[in-house]
Parts: sequence; structure tokens; C-alpha cells
Amino acid sequence: MAQVTFGQRAEIERRLRAGAPVQRVARDLGLAWRTVNRIRDEAGMPPRSRGRRATAPLLHRWAQHAVLVDGGHVRWDGPRDRRMPEINHRGRHYPVRRLAFVWANGREPVGHVLPECDMPEDCVAPTHLDDTAGRQRVREALAALLGIANAEECRRGHDQAVWRRRLPDGTAYCHACVRERQGLG
Repeated sequence: MAQVTFGQRAEIERRLRAGAPVQRVARDLGLAWRTVNRIRDEAGMPPRSRGRRATAPLLHRWAQHAVLVDGGHVRWDGPRDRRMPEINHRGRHYPVRRLAFVWANGREPVGHVLPECDMPEDCVAPTHLDDTAGRQRVREALAALLGIANAEECRRGHDQAVWRRRLPDGTAYCHACVRERQGLG
């Protein structure tokens, strides 16, 4: 990896902020373009737009394929990977539900993101999506309202503070036991 002085780093950042292409900055300063790219990334600068070839932002791409339907649902009419909706942007694949969850909640999801509405197959409305942790919180609250007791351990001795999960109706089950039955140990 090439060593870059503080002065060179400042000059690279100044030129990139002025809109100079990475290759020109590298050539003018006698550096490898990979070094200039690394400094650009470390400084938090986005890659330079390439005119007509530049792609639209993710939110715009999402809006192109999202169709508002009755009940506040949003149906996805765009590309899919297997059956899951996705956006292809700058050579990367982004799961649509995961993006919508982040936009609605301002944080990365924990576990799988699924719609929690009566249109479960295709709904990608950000407010209708929940992650695994959110679903478990709702199910724990339902169990508390219904007065369902919480055991400390399952029949096989697994700690339920760690392994307890709940079905949508509030019924508890041991996730460790399920994993053992599936051979995942």
C-alpha cells in the first residue's frame, strides 16, 4: 500500500471535492488510482457521477417499482431474486424490504424483515414491515396480556431467556429444540 503524506492527502481530497476524476488526480500526483479511491472512500466522498450512465438513488429506484394499493399497502412490481423483491443499483443487489425497514425505522433490522399485514406476499410498505426482534416483542406482549407463563427452561433444559420464541398467537416454543430437530444443533 502506497504511503501518502498529509499534504498529498489534503491535495487529493481538495481535487476530488472540486470534481476531478480519480484517474486524473492519480496521474497528476503520480499515485495509483487505487490509492486515490481508498482516500476518497476514507474521506466519505461518494464516487463521481458519470453523466448519463449514473444510476438513480435507491429511493427513486424503489418508487419506480412500488405501486400503492388499497389499505395503505405497497405492491412490488419490480425485479426479484427468487421470490424476494430486490433493487439492482450500481452492480449491487439490495433487498427491498430491508431498505424500506431502514427508511421507516432508522436502523438496520435484526433477522428477517417480513410484512406484518394482511397482504403478506407482496407488501413492501415501510410501515407494514417488521424484523424478527420486533415480531418477538409483539408476541411477548401478547403472551403477557393473555397471562401465558414463562418457564425458565424447556423440557430438554435449554435456557428460555435465550431460546424462547413465540408463535403469532403467543404460544412459546424452544428455538434450540427446533434447531436440534432440524439437525442444525
